[in-house]
Amino acid sequence: MIARRWFGTAVLLLSLTTHAAADYIYGRVTEVVDNHFSISTRFFPNVGFDVTDLTQFRCHKARLLFKVLSVGDLVDVGFHSTSHKREAVQVKIRTSKRDCSARSRSLHGP
Repeated sequence: MIARRWFGTAVLLLSLTTHAAADYIYGRVTEVVDNHFSISTRFFPNVGFDVTDLTQFRCHKARLLFKVLSVGDLVDVGFHSTSHKREAVQVKIRTSKRDCSARSRSLHGP
């Protein structure tokens, strides 16, 4: 009886963590084009994401625009996946606070 309860709990936890991990990935940006960018991860050399009006770009606490994303950036991507594409929901650029503020200033001009 206890073994069944433990097994059921283990299956539930595994399915929840697998589902959560499926919608999140991190890696280095390899390509940035119009409304699309690609990243390279340890196990997947090319993962592409579409960018929509609802996609949020963040660098520490600052909100940024898609145009500040550049090749070589290390990013965390939260996304929704359909059978045909992946849409980025939230992209967090992993960099220093100094670099974040420089990118933020470059958007607003001198």
